[in-house]
Amino acid sequence: MKRWHGCLGLILPPRRIEVGDGTFVPDCRHGFIGAAVRKAFGRRLQGPARAVESGAGPVQIRRFRPGSDLATCVEIYYRTRRESFTWLPRSRFRRSDFLVDTFEEELFVAEQDGKVIAFAGVYAPEDFLHHLYVAREHQGRGAGSALLRYLLHRSEGRLRLKCLCRNERALAFYRGQGWREGDHGWDAFGQWVTLHGPALVAPP
Repeated sequence: MKRWHGCLGLILPPRRIEVGDGTFVPDCRHGFIGAAVRKAFGRRLQGPARAVESGAGPVQIRRFRPGSDLATCVEIYYRTRRESFTWLPRSRFRRSDFLVDTFEEELFVAEQDGKVIAFAGVYAPEDFLHHLYVAREHQGRGAGSALLRYLLHRSEGRLRLKCLCRNERALAFYRGQGWREGDHGWDAFGQWVTLHGPALVAPP
């Protein structure tokens, strides 16, 4: 079972890449850790992507590509958490968190006009949606909904997630998508609630 908020230390491989503001993260393409990351991110990379209409143009849902998507997803994860979790000190969030927090997860991205605008991470053994983040300038335009619908159908309706209760905007989003609340609990980030996806009616 994955520990969603536990501590996981990684030894950085010799090669690293810059993802902004002088911050470096492990290069997924090299080293021992890189091989582990490729194994975690690269499972069942083949298969059709999902195109949906959203906002100004089509949004393509596809699997994460470590070589080309890493820097963008790192930035989305870093900036969106700093903007959303306002009750926590900003110093708590680092760009290097992305590889640690998504380890062993299947990652998917929403792409529009050749640009990654959102990503999601699923821990497949438990059908658990651990991450869903949309770049600020694209929020409210359907990319998050498209990712959520795609992953819900992919899991055959078994998908579940946890949402922090103080993240009212996210809670409103999931409720608006028909997700049902379940158990409550606490962790280092505050009180959370479990949400279960709605029953499937028709393909997205």
